[in-house]
Amino acid sequence: MSRFGGYRWKHKPPDPDSKVATRHKDRSDMILQYKASVINKCKVATEHNLPCVDLATRYTEPVIIQRSKEQTEKYYLEHVRSVDASSHLLSNDKNHSIRIDQLFSPDSDENTPKTVILSGDSGRGKSFTLQKIMLDWASGELYSENFDVMFLFNCEELKCMFEEMSLFELLSWSCSLTLDQISQILSNNTKESPFPH
Repeated sequence: MSRFGGYRWKHKPPDPDSKVATRHKDRSDMILQYKASVINKCKVATEHNLPCVDLATRYTEPVIIQRSKEQTEKYYLEHVRSVDASSHLLSNDKNHSIRIDQLFSPDSDENTPKTVILSGDSGRGKSFTLQKIMLDWASGELYSENFDVMFLFNCEELKCMFEEMSLFELLSWSCSLTLDQISQILSNNTKESPFPH
């Protein structure tokens, strides 16, 4: 277990007898370097004109309602303009709340979600939740067994972009990795890579 900035993450070193140990080591080192930058970036919460504070002091576990695509479409058709939309979500027997560590867990039909969309009114904690997921992943506390690497795009920053970019350029722009490092990491990826947004 490695430590950085008071946070810990799990890291399994490659088998030194493996033929790909050197390539794996380089990739693992790049991922560890990236995780350290994610920890450094995500451990602090910033809000508009307020001073920066530790994310742990500002973060509150949100109420996350799990729904299928069909349930979501039906909900938006019936309730998106309703003032009582949030209370309806919690009172519906078909909906149940989950924790952030359950976002990629199988649902009641044993289907594992491949896409997770966080939606809600402004100021409800979506950005902080994603920041917390990134911090916990980089620290090895959440989804490190599921995903080798995770990237976070800030939609407010993306809206300000005026030039076209490839996915690799966008990833490099949004994190501490170079285009070459991203290419190496993703070309040797053994697990899925979520792109939370």
